[in-house]
Amino acid sequence: MNTFREKMKTTRLRQIFRQAALFLALTAGDVVFFGPGLEAYFLDFASGVRPHGMGEAFVSVADDANAVGVNPAGLGRMESIFLSGMYSDLFTNLNASLFSETYDRLAFNSVLLAMPIVSLEGSIGLGWTQFNSTLYKENVVSMSYGKKIWDPHTLDLGIGCSLGATVKLLHWMVEESDMTANPGFYPYAERQKYGATLDAGCLLEMWDGISVGMSVDQLLPVNMGISTTEYVPRIHRAGVSYLKKFKGIILASLLAVTEVSERNNIYTPKLGIESQWWGNVFALRMGVNPENITGGFSFVFQELDENMGLQLDYAWSYPWQVLDTLGSHRVGVTLQWDITSPEIDAKYRKAVEVARAATSVTRNVAVAREAVKAAKKAAAEAGRAADSEDLEGVKAAVQDAEANAQTAALSAAAVREIAKEHSENLLLKAAEAEQAAQEAQQEAKQAQEVYSLLIKQQQDKQLQASGFPERAPYLPEKHPDKIVIGIERKIFADYGDLHEIMIRLDPLKKHLEAAVNMEVEWKWYSTSELELALQAGELDMVATYGADLRKYYRNGLIQPMATVLRDYKDTQQCLLITCADSPYTQAEETRNSRLGYPNDMLLQKMPGYFFANVPHFQAETFFASIENFTNAREALLALQVGTVDVLVDFEYVTHIHKLLRLPNDIKVLASSASVPNTPVFARLSRNKNKNAQMQVLGETLKNCHTQQKLKGILNYFGIDRFADFNEKKHKNCLLK
Repeated sequence: MNTFREKMKTTRLRQIFRQAALFLALTAGDVVFFGPGLEAYFLDFASGVRPHGMGEAFVSVADDANAVGVNPAGLGRMESIFLSGMYSDLFTNLNASLFSETYDRLAFNSVLLAMPIVSLEGSIGLGWTQFNSTLYKENVVSMSYGKKIWDPHTLDLGIGCSLGATVKLLHWMVEESDMTANPGFYPYAERQKYGATLDAGCLLEMWDGISVGMSVDQLLPVNMGISTTEYVPRIHRAGVSYLKKFKGIILASLLAVTEVSERNNIYTPKLGIESQWWGNVFALRMGVNPENITGGFSFVFQELDENMGLQLDYAWSYPWQVLDTLGSHRVGVTLQWDITSPEIDAKYRKAVEVARAATSVTRNVAVAREAVKAAKKAAAEAGRAADSEDLEGVKAAVQDAEANAQTAALSAAAVREIAKEHSENLLLKAAEAEQAAQEAQQEAKQAQEVYSLLIKQQQDKQLQASGFPERAPYLPEKHPDKIVIGIERKIFADYGDLHEIMIRLDPLKKHLEAAVNMEVEWKWYSTSELELALQAGELDMVATYGADLRKYYRNGLIQPMATVLRDYKDTQQCLLITCADSPYTQAEETRNSRLGYPNDMLLQKMPGYFFANVPHFQAETFFASIENFTNAREALLALQVGTVDVLVDFEYVTHIHKLLRLPNDIKVLASSASVPNTPVFARLSRNKNKNAQMQVLGETLKNCHTQQKLKGILNYFGIDRFADFNEKKHKNCLLK
C-alpha cells in the first residue's frame, strides 16, 4: 500500500491521473492526493465516441444522441430516434505496475437516448454516463429537452434557433477497499455523495451550412464535497461548425468544427473535422485540443429493416502529457429509427415539411427581391450605354437584366408550387414573389426594347452606307482561315447557361474541325443580332429558327446546308397553348387573357397564324397583358403557376414540357402552317476552298448521328439528326 501511495505522489503520475480523473474523490477534505487546487469531480468528458473523435468539438454540431451530454439544444432538430452506447478503455498500457487484480484499468461508459415527441413539440433525451475504476466511480443521469424555437423562415434574417436544457443527477462513490479501511488514509464515514444541477444550450442555424452552438454545464451550483464545500466547476462552451455537401463524387460531406470551452477561467480551444463518404456509409474524424490529439471512424449499416439503421463508431485519443500509454480507445454503437407512427406521420413530419417549405419560400422571395434590384440596375445601365451608342454595353446590360428576370420568375414559380403543396399561409409570400418577378421582367423588357431600337438604328445606318444591292454576289469576308457559325441563342436556351452548352457541344466542334481541317468557331446571338452579324460579314454559316433571312436567300447570298429533325420531322408549327384545365377552347376566346411568348418573331406572326378572323388584330390591345420570356422552360413554369394564361411558341415547347414533367398538362388552341425546323445556311464566299469546306461541314453534320458519342449530344438537345434541307418543300416559305 505504501509503495502504491508513494508512486501516486510522483510528478508524472500527478499528470497521468489529472488526465484520467482517477480517485478524484480522494482529494476531498484534508486528504489531498494530487496537491492543492486540483479539480476532483466530473471532468469535462465528451459523452460519446463521435464527439471524442472530433477533439470534443461538438457543441455546434449536436445532431445525434450525443446532444444530451454536449448541447441539449441539438435535440430540437431531431427527426429520428437515436439510441447510443459506448465503452472506453482509458490510457491503455499505462504503466502496468499500477494495476493488478485489485486495481483495474480505467473506463468511461455511456448510454444515450434521443427521441422526438409530437405532443411536447420537441425532443427528449435520456442519458447515463459513468467513469469507472475499482476504487472510484462517477455516475451522471441526464434528462434533457430540446425544442426548435423558430425556423430560418420565421425571421427575415434566415436564422433558425433551438434551445435546450438538461437536468443532471450526479453521484460519486469510493468503493470499499483496504485503502478506505485505513483511517489514516481515508478518515470519512461517507464513501459517496449525490447532487443535482442544470445544463442549458442554444444552437443557431446560420447561412450556407454554418451553425453556432453555445452551452453551459452546471448552470446551478452543486456541492459534491464531504467535509468541505466543493462545487463542480461551471463549464462554458461556444463553437462554430461549417458543413459542405458535395454532389457527383464519393465524398458526400465535409464538416469542420471549432470550439472553445472555459472552466475556472481556463480556456481550451478545440478543433475537429468529419468527412462522410459513399452516401454517408463511412466517416473519418480527426480532432485536436490542448490535452489530446484524436481520430476516429464509423460505418453505417442502413436498412437493418425498413426503418432502422446501425452505426458502429471507434475513436482514439493520445494525451500530450502522458507517457507509457497507447492512448484511450472508445467504441460505440448507435441505432437510428425513422419515425413512422401514424401520429407522427400526420403531425410531426408534416410540421417539418411545412417548416422546410417555409424556409425555402423565404429564401426564394429574397432571391426574387434581389433579382428585381439587379434588373433595375441593369436596365438603367442599358439606357446609359444606349445614349453613347455602346452596343456591346447595352447587350451586356440586357443579358444581365434577362438573367435576373429569369431568376425572379423561377423563384416565384417555386414559391407558388411550395405554397400550394404545403400551406395556404404561404400564398401571400407567393404573391409577393410573383410581384417581384413581374417587376424584374418589366425591367428586362425595357432593356430589350432599348437594345432592339439601337440595333435597328445601326442596321439602318449600315444599309444606307452600303447601299444594299438588289442582287449582290457576295458579302464581305473577314476571316478566310476559319469557319464561323452564328447560332441563335434561343435554340439552346432551355438547356442551361452558355458555358455549360459550349462544354457539351465541344466534342461536336472538334469532330467538325477534323472533317474540314479548319478552325470552327461558334458565336451566339439574339435573333436581331444574328442578321446584323451576317450583314457585317462576321459569319460563314448560321443556325436559326427565328431570324428573317429571306432577303439573303432571295438574293442568292446564302444557301441551305441542312436542317434539324425533331421527332423525325424537318418542319415545326407555331402553337397557341394553354393548360389542359383552362376554359379556353379556341384562339378567339383568349381575349383579355395574359399572353406569354419567348420569341419576338412569333408575336409578329400571330395575326396571320391564329387571329385572321379578328379584325385589326393587335396583341397589345387583344390581350390584357403580354410578357416576354427568355426560354420555353421559363414560359411553361409561368403557365403552370398562373402568371400567364396562354403561350405562343414553336412546336418544340411540347418536348420541353415532357422533359420538365410538370404536373399540369397542356392543350393546343391553334396551330400555324409548318415552317422549316431550325435550318442551317451557308454564306457564299469568294474563297472556293472555303465554300468546299463548308459543303464538307454540312455533310459531316448530316452524318454525325452515326457516331455514338455525337448521337448522345444531339439527343441531349432534343435533336434526332441533321438532314438535307428540302428547298422545293420550303421554297414558298422562303420566297414569300
